[in-house]
Amino acid sequence: MAFGDCSEKSLTKPLKGHLRDNSPKRYLREIRGMTGFKLSSSLDLSLFQEGEEVKITGNSKGKGTAGVVKRYGFKIGNMSHGGGYPHRLIGSMGGGRGTNQGIPKGKKMPGRMGNERVTQKAVIEKIDKEKQIIFVRGAVPGPKKGLVILRKIY
Repeated sequence: MAFGDCSEKSLTKPLKGHLRDNSPKRYLREIRGMTGFKLSSSLDLSLFQEGEEVKITGNSKGKGTAGVVKRYGFKIGNMSHGGGYPHRLIGSMGGGRGTNQGIPKGKKMPGRMGNERVTQKAVIEKIDKEKQIIFVRGAVPGPKKGLVILRKIY
């Protein structure tokens, strides 16, 4: 599936070769299981009906580097009663799991949070065919004006 017109000079050489028979498009996505469509045919909102359940896939909002309290919901240390300074630190990390006494694989640690591919279920509430808008009830992953993919649930 290709959409979003753009100039040819903004495409890479592989994309130019891939789209050589058609006009240049900004976005190119592969969606499996789309049978019954001819090459370069257009899709419209008639594929969806109101009240239908759909899957919405997109990239979640990026939160940057986050600590374990924000990223995994770890508890913070005591703020008084001798809690000491590092209230939001990870705590003990190694030992006690197996024989190597090192940090175990998969240990929850600080790091990059968000900007991951996420799929949510939602229900189509209303379809505005004049403005080409689908209104959904449910969570939509990603920032405002972000790119999402709607798929039917079979």
